Amino acid sequence: LGPTLFKNTLAKVLFRHYEVSSILFAPSVLLPLFTLGIKTALVLDVGHREATLIPVYEGVPILKCWQAQPLAGAALQEAIRVDLINRGTLTFGEEGETSRPVAHEPQILDDQIVEDILVRCCLVTSINRGAELTKIMQDASNVSSMSTFLKNSAPTVRYPIGGFCELEIDGVTREGAAEILWQVDADGVSLASMILDTLKSCPIDCRKELANSLLLIGGITMMPGFKSRLNQELLSLLSLPKYEDIKISKFKIYQPPAKPNLTAWLGGAIFGATDVVVTRSLTREQYIKDSSVPDWSDLRFNSVYNEDRQG
Repeated sequence: LGPTLFKNTLAKVLFRHYEVSSILFAPSVLLPLFTLGIKTALVLDVGHREATLIPVYEGVPILKCWQAQPLAGAALQEAIRVDLINRGTLTFGEEGETSRPVAHEPQILDDQIVEDILVRCCLVTSINRGAELTKIMQDASNVSSMSTFLKNSAPTVRYPIGGFCELEIDGVTREGAAEILWQVDADGVSLASMILDTLKSCPIDCRKELANSLLLIGGITMMPGFKSRLNQELLSLLSLPKYEDIKISKFKIYQPPAKPNLTAWLGGAIFGATDVVVTRSLTREQYIKDSSVPDWSDLRFNSVYNEDRQG
């Protein structure tokens, strides 16, 4: 499912510059299954640019049910940046004697700092607190509601910027950064609805097994509270008339033997030790004859299409 141009360019560099003997592009959604020794899973990958979801049944990806949305790390980082510019405070001095709004120096919020804030300071709150927080943020003029929420929210942390400069990050920012994942957009899509829409489009006889085989990978799924909130959102959406015909009452999430951001790499290491690498790799000799990488979206590599053309 990766970009064809990227695969072709990578193959060209590896074969012509480094002169490797063979390469094999393996689907990243299949590799995590090797870490658990399973053949069926509903794989949700929430990385930096986008969240991708694809069901795998008996080792075969159901491509017609594949979904992708820009609900990932980049969206969370932008939400943090906007919130800190609007409400954040910089303190200066050993005891924070002086302070001024972040809006006066927005350039300090570069990509590296914002990403570090997301990883170190932010968390996913419960569905009830999320709804309360969303309501408060929509009515920014309600100062009393904001102050009441802050009293019971995650404690404010001081993030060091450099020297005696620190950035104050309150509980609203820490808990609210991930709310964009669960809010329904203009198309009626959220991270949880992606899963239910995919299950709904799958054959009815494999829905229950897929619902009991959720596999979460990607760095964003490592946020504290992510799994609990995802389960709450799924159960909440099941009560809607739109999903009545799914006939699913619970979900189960696999616990892979590696951190979610490393699961695909571990699966790739296991996959690399099998005989498939030898039998299905693209060799340098083959590439020299035809400088293109086999791709499922290219009809030249579709055996059924070629057989029909040959009569």
